Amino acid sequence: MSGSWVMWAVWGAPFLALLLLVIDDWRMQVLLLAGLYTLAAATVTAAWPLPLAAAQLVAGWLSGAILAIAQNIQLRRGAGPPSPLTGRLFRLLVAAAALVVIIQALPTLHAWWPQVPRRVVFSAMALFALGALHLAWTWQPLRLAIGSLTLLVGFWLIYAWLQHGLLLSGLLAVLQAMVAWAGGYLLVQGSSHEGQA
Repeated sequence: MSGSWVMWAVWGAPFLALLLLVIDDWRMQVLLLAGLYTLAAATVTAAWPLPLAAAQLVAGWLSGAILAIAQNIQLRRGAGPPSPLTGRLFRLLVAAAALVVIIQALPTLHAWWPQVPRRVVFSAMALFALGALHLAWTWQPLRLAIGSLTLLVGFWLIYAWLQHGLLLSGLLAVLQAMVAWAGGYLLVQGSSHEGQA
């Protein structure tokens, strides 16, 4: 891996995923998701050709746009209260504990994928863990979609070093779009059902 910008991207992605877990404002979440895809694409350019990484970047940005449009439709009925500060602190503490576990397990994890740089293994596993925490803590469709997309970014970081190819890039982009469409559908359906009650 060359370039200090790749290093910033590798270490910045888990930080953005941690912010995604703690911040409740949906606009900031969509912007952080776009930033996460940008940093992941910058990281993957060390293993993939630039056009393939750019295709994934655009797919991630479009997924964020789909979720933003659906969230905007849902908000026409009114926004719910933000989570209390204690809930955010709890999420932050559990995420920090998960990151400590990943750091402790990093030599074993790196042994599974020796061709993947150690920093990328840490970043991908952090995205897996933080995405799983999103999925574990809520039934809110936006957070579920963001958690699923975060998991997919972690998968993308690992798999980019293991396999190169146009087919993988296309399938991953389709999977991201499907997750975003499903999240958007759940957001809009939830608002239409609550509007009828």
